[in-house]
Amino acid sequence: MAESLEQRFDDAMHELYGRIVRGCGGRYRPTIFHDMLETHGGLETAHRLLRPDADFFSYGFQRLCEMKKPDLTMEAMILDLDYADQLFTAAELQTAEERLKAAEQLYVR
Repeated sequence: MAESLEQRFDDAMHELYGRIVRGCGGRYRPTIFHDMLETHGGLETAHRLLRPDADFFSYGFQRLCEMKKPDLTMEAMILDLDYADQLFTAAELQTAEERLKAAEQLYVR
């Protein structure tokens, strides 16, 4: 049976958690992100973090950008997916894009 896009995304979010831990050499472990994944699953976690009333920069997003690792953010991962438009609204994708552009101006230079 083919894996659903939601399951594929959930797997990608859990894999992202591992990439963050490895990519930051143990200097940052996104425990709140991990707890959200375990409680709500990958897709619901992403929807919650991309809501209009969510913090523009979550703690984890900001921390990764300060460490010059915007490529390890959930937002970057979502924008790289070939199926993102099937799981996220245009507004959610725009939010992800706006955060990355703003972070580039603030942190990545």
